[in-house]
Amino acid sequence: MQELIIEGIPTVEGTLKFIGRFSDQIPFAISKALNGTADVVRDFEVVNVWEKFKNRRDWWKPRTKFGMNITPSTKDNLVAMIYTRAPWLRLQEEGGTKTPGRYAEILVPAPDIRQSTSRLIPITLSPRKVLANMEKYHAFWIGNNIWQRTGPGKDGVRVLFFGMSSAHIPARLGFESLGIKTAKEIYDKQFGMALAFALATAKD
Repeated sequence: MQELIIEGIPTVEGTLKFIGRFSDQIPFAISKALNGTADVVRDFEVVNVWEKFKNRRDWWKPRTKFGMNITPSTKDNLVAMIYTRAPWLRLQEEGGTKTPGRYAEILVPAPDIRQSTSRLIPITLSPRKVLANMEKYHAFWIGNNIWQRTGPGKDGVRVLFFGMSSAHIPARLGFESLGIKTAKEIYDKQFGMALAFALATAKD
């Protein structure tokens, strides 16, 4: 009988020596793993926003003012952060009651003004422009809604904006909870790859 025995369990002393030899690579590996994880989670959050909302502008793009951005980790600061400064997402994350901002009412465009739920309101019919010059737009209030006279003789009318004093916003984004779940699912793999890279490139 021929036998080939391979022992793969290192001694405690050997393991400690190995760890000590490459100990300065551990923070580098952790930081690299955190940043790799942050990249994946950031991409997930972009998809999450696209699935939850009708996005009529590219506000979500990374490296923009309101986009999905990252503050990366370093080996001296082992924390990576994924964030957005979009103020309207707070209610979408936590839920609550939306109240009017710059206007007396929350103004919701009538369907024929937007023409499609995927399109922006024409700049010429923005609430700011209409409210600044109601006479120019032949607009007037009836209750909470803004109407407009239309047609050659201005004898037709249509609703421009429906007004609401408040609106209930359900918590539906899941930015934090789903982001944490994604990070937990991928971090171990990211760390394994980062540690292998760190050890492979370490200088003796």
